Amino acid sequence: MLSEEQAGIYCHDIKNFLMSLEFATLLKEDGFRVDDMDHIIDQKKKALNILDSGTFQIKEEINFIISTIEIILKESDENEAELRKMLKSCQGIKRVLARETVPKPKQFVLEQILNELRVTTQAEILSDGSLLVFESDCLFPQTVCNLMENSIFHGGATEIRTQVKKVTKEGISYVAIIIEDNGKGISKKVKGKIFRKGITTRDTGKGGDGLYLVRKILKLSGILIRETSKLGSGARFEILIPHHNIIYSNT
Repeated sequence: MLSEEQAGIYCHDIKNFLMSLEFATLLKEDGFRVDDMDHIIDQKKKALNILDSGTFQIKEEINFIISTIEIILKESDENEAELRKMLKSCQGIKRVLARETVPKPKQFVLEQILNELRVTTQAEILSDGSLLVFESDCLFPQTVCNLMENSIFHGGATEIRTQVKKVTKEGISYVAIIIEDNGKGISKKVKGKIFRKGITTRDTGKGGDGLYLVRKILKLSGILIRETSKLGSGARFEILIPHHNIIYSNT
């Protein structure tokens, strides 16, 4: 039977799975099916909704089990030891549910993300030094890494520049993280549809799902991304963070 500690670990593991860095690995796996990623992201949304709206129902089920066990214990001494273990386990789960909440977005400092990427990225990363603290899904750093790796390995970039500024899209204000490089840029053939499934900038024509998945992951936190490159210049992307995700910005 589950002890209270085991029940806590179980509930914690479920939440870790929901926000798992498995996504980061899947993003980089050659040959990974995008439909699988779509399914996982959809399941994550459903799981979060269940945790958010269905906890009451789970508690009611646990309360029913507790009540049933207590009635049985009053009416009979048979299997008392096992029933009391079950009762203790259910009460432990109930206490865990009472204090557990839906996973909150993680807080990030942009410059910290860039500093970590400077260690592993094979290009010079320059920034305007803006202080930006914001909330997003735990995979946000991986999406930035994915954009930069695309610049290096598929665009031949040796320098990547970032800046933060306020922008407006369809009358709504955002704080934008702008990422641009000195690579070969986005071709006319794929410009305007770079985030569609199966579209690739690779010369081999293989792949083409990375940016599609980046947009899907960012959308989990209400963050948008758009490609704003000019033909003949390096790639340029704007990650648009809504103001309610911003903790602090000096822009």
